[in-house]
Amino acid sequence: MQFAIDENGIRTSINNSIKGNPYKCPCCGSEVIQKKGDVMIWHFAHKSLADCVDYYDHKGEWHRAMQELFPEKNREVYEKTATYRHIFDVLTDKGRIIEFQHSQMNWKEFIGRSWDYSVRSAFNDTPRPVWVFDFSERDFSIAPKQYDGKHRMRRFYWKRATNLFKNYNDFDGEAGYELWIYIDPYRRGEQIGEQHGYPVYEKKPAKKGFVRVLATYRECKTIVGNVYTEQEFEKYITSL
Repeated sequence: MQFAIDENGIRTSINNSIKGNPYKCPCCGSEVIQKKGDVMIWHFAHKSLADCVDYYDHKGEWHRAMQELFPEKNREVYEKTATYRHIFDVLTDKGRIIEFQHSQMNWKEFIGRSWDYSVRSAFNDTPRPVWVFDFSERDFSIAPKQYDGKHRMRRFYWKRATNLFKNYNDFDGEAGYELWIYIDPYRRGEQIGEQHGYPVYEKKPAKKGFVRVLATYRECKTIVGNVYTEQEFEKYITSL
């Protein structure tokens, strides 16, 4: 985590923390230690996660870069209610939750957190939550033609897909959450061989960028969405 509470009760970033001073987790109140090495990005880490949310400790470079698009006051916002305890990656001034996810996540955790976030948004009459997944290391190919003749819309094929977003449909903007994926897709070229009885095709690099997912099919093996450059995405996400 990037922020902890110092001995005076002040929320302090890891960059401004003082070596040797004590700090506590804003969520569980337990002691955290400063990690300021030369290998991993600087962060606070729990001595023990036994009494805290089990998904929030060290985050990687992509995750940190996404959060740093927003002011410090909007990052790592802790909230506790009678039914949940969460640290939101970003909570905008408009009350929208934005979550960035790079590491593996199981279906149960994703559904549970999505439900909590959606219920919170409905209760507080704030915009629905946004999930942004870093799938840049996953195997995505892009269809050669526009989908339904629309400029941004494309069909993608996900090899070895996870089934987190089964039957997701947001063409009408009424899903419980808005879904984005960051991918490095390729276009399928000529067949160059076979493997296990299946054809193997040349992979021609396409443009790396973000996809605003509109629908998933075939257990997420097929995805339809609108494509955005990194700059377009950053402009959009910081406007929420």
